[in-house]
Amino acid sequence: MDKYLKFNSQELPRPTSYEIQYEKIIVSKETEAGTEHRDIIRESKIFIDVSFLTTKVWGKKFSNYNGEEKINVEYFDPRELELTSSFMYIDGFKIKLFRHSVSGSLWEVNFTLVEI
Repeated sequence: MDKYLKFNSQELPRPTSYEIQYEKIIVSKETEAGTEHRDIIRESKIFIDVSFLTTKVWGKKFSNYNGEEKINVEYFDPRELELTSSFMYIDGFKIKLFRHSVSGSLWEVNFTLVEI
């Protein structure tokens, strides 16, 4: 698979790291009798941890996406072996200078995409 992510139909650079988690969202309550009652309110909520080594131009673009309330994300889903679409937001955004040279700078960008 050559393309892993698109934000609002724009293809992103290839990530250096790409990890998907599928989590159940569970609400747990204790009954009056003292037993625990668990309700699964959502199956397979998607969390995608990604890292990029990229130019300052893409560093700025990722910083701008970080401020958006929701992003239409197309992501490679290993369960389906194809791109799947969902609305997500960015959490845990980090950007740091990886290398600087006369020809330009290289930035390391890390964040988690969280499905809405």
